[in-house]
Amino acid sequence: MPAHRQCRGGALAFHVFLTTERGATMSEKTHKGLKERLKKTASGRVFHRRRGSNHLMSKKRAKRARRLRKWKELSEGELRSFRRQYGRL
Repeated sequence: MPAHRQCRGGALAFHVFLTTERGATMSEKTHKGLKERLKKTASGRVFHRRRGSNHLMSKKRAKRARRLRKWKELSEGELRSFRRQYGRL
């Protein structure tokens, strides 16, 4: 069952509790993919990086390149989807 814990520096830690056949809980494991890609503020808002800024930047307008460098807040629908998959965000 997934859980969530705030780490130092505002990073997210998504933990997965593994349960054995006997019901014993094994160690917590951080979901590394989400930890890398999402950022949570103290007020609880969750941000992600915009897509399309990894390569081929020379053909994009300067205004568009500046916009792509910024973090964007997750929409309510995306947040609901992540919560359903990974527990609390």
